[in-house]
Amino acid sequence: MSISALQTGFARLVLFAQENGEKVAEGAKEAGEQVQQAPNPMAQLPLLAVAGLLFYFIFIRPQTKQRRQHQQWLANDLKKNDKVQTIGGLIGTIVDFSNDGRRVTLKVDDGTRVKFVRSAIASLYEENQESDDASDS
Repeated sequence: MSISALQTGFARLVLFAQENGEKVAEGAKEAGEQVQQAPNPMAQLPLLAVAGLLFYFIFIRPQTKQRRQHQQWLANDLKKNDKVQTIGGLIGTIVDFSNDGRRVTLKVDDGTRVKFVRSAIASLYEENQESDDASDS
């Protein structure tokens, strides 16, 4: 089968579908039914844009702002003797910072010191968190 034969067959199929569609529409009009037209895709574009903006302002922007505040806190507000919790759940006291400021040494227990990158610190640890957790169990 050649390409021209395929094109001719496809053209006949399209014409048949168009004629059939027109007949169905005419029959529906005669019967008093309302013919639904396909919605214009360009009419949906503003709705999609509004949904995108809502998604940005509800989810992305607050998360970016929170991440920026956490990075600023890590860079400026940490000091020696702060009791912190890492993202892995380890609790310790800051005893030293590296010369370049990217690493932190935590004292976990007597004689146990662990080095972490500064970004691994999740938050300051407060003693009342531990008592709240114990009362929940």
